[in-house]
Amino acid sequence: MSGARMLVTGANGFIGGHIARELRPMAAVGSSRCTPPSDPSIEWVGPLDLADARALSRAFEGVEVVVHAAGRAHVLRESASDPLAMFRAANVATTKAVADAAAAAGVRRMILLSSLAVYGEETTSLLTATTLRRPTSAYGISRKEAEDVALEVAGASALEVVLLRLPMVYGEGMKGNPLRLFDLIHSGRPVPLGAIRNERSTLYVGNAVFAVRRLLDAQVPSGSIFLPADPDTVSTPMFVREIASAMGIAGRVWTIPLWMLRTIAATGSAVVGERFPLSSDALARLSGSLVVDSAPLAVAIGAEPPFTRLAALRATAAWYRASHRARQ
Repeated sequence: MSGARMLVTGANGFIGGHIARELRPMAAVGSSRCTPPSDPSIEWVGPLDLADARALSRAFEGVEVVVHAAGRAHVLRESASDPLAMFRAANVATTKAVADAAAAAGVRRMILLSSLAVYGEETTSLLTATTLRRPTSAYGISRKEAEDVALEVAGASALEVVLLRLPMVYGEGMKGNPLRLFDLIHSGRPVPLGAIRNERSTLYVGNAVFAVRRLLDAQVPSGSIFLPADPDTVSTPMFVREIASAMGIAGRVWTIPLWMLRTIAATGSAVVGERFPLSSDALARLSGSLVVDSAPLAVAIGAEPPFTRLAALRATAAWYRASHRARQ
């Protein structure tokens, strides 16, 4: 698709920024509701007024593929009085506006970045594209509804919609839970997660970008759903040890019974509040299993993820060390 024009929403964010920078040789455009944009090397449009359908349509003129990465991510310690309303405004309404504008402008394909949160927070079975969605969080509900509105627009127009349901994404520029985990390990404090016996799929941002680039013109039908992941799964204690190794430090993993950890998390959060480093919500995410079937994506794009988890963690650790020095 050399020379084709693509638009990446959320290009000021972690994943969207990586995608926009990767697509620059193919005339990528970043859209942003923030000013000024963080990367002047990207061609920017915006700030976009989602209430102005005509302006949105003009922004999409000449665009062949839209990668919709904008939205409100999962919030570890929610402070909004109505979280679901906040998530719906940021994720559902925005997706509807982008899909409508893309369809009106004649955009060929929309790649929507969604989340495994549409399935709920934990499952013991392998997740596939056909697994029943049962979101249990406000974030997961909003992601499910965003998928539905995008597919509705596709069903009533020529716009193709492809869904990517992402697991935890880490890598250079990461935020949220992955960054907190790196901070904890870098601090040298013991990580009390040795008793956890689980299996999780993870996703390096470079593997996510690779999948998106391959899907720009892959021969897949509208409505296709894919679950990208790193080549193999990992338990939480092993992930901690691998991060420590990548950072060149000794990972201190303590084994504390899970029931005790749950008590500590609940009590600490109640007494200390949001400053307590291990909330019940965070512990549930770290201790549960969540494994996806990424094989259909490899078949669809004709390639496996290019980065192993160990190589990805080394690259992430190098970024972390540099950014940590800058923060210091």
